[in-house]
Amino acid sequence: MAKYFKLRISCPVCHDNGLNTPQTGWSHNGCGGALNIGDNAHYQCQSCSYDSHVKNWKYGCPSHSGSSGEIVYKKSSPAGLAAAVSTAGQMVSETGVAWLQTFLGNMGDDW
Repeated sequence: MAKYFKLRISCPVCHDNGLNTPQTGWSHNGCGGALNIGDNAHYQCQSCSYDSHVKNWKYGCPSHSGSSGEIVYKKSSPAGLAAAVSTAGQMVSETGVAWLQTFLGNMGDDW
């Protein structure tokens, strides 16, 4: 059974573009619920229980969105997401190195 923790990372799309953004909680655009991240490399919504592999998600962030203020949702690369998760100090302290290694192994490389 997967072990989930509250998702609190910087924007992985911005990591891809060389930008460093603050670590923040993320919400499910479908219902607004907070997201959890599992060692099975899935995100799970706390409100509606939607659950899907991290490769299926897009990220909306003001730092990579349009100039008119609308949020633009973009896919991350595996490297961008791995960097965002592995450098999330508070989250990694809570989850532990073994959890992180399992997560990274379950990310896969078929993006």
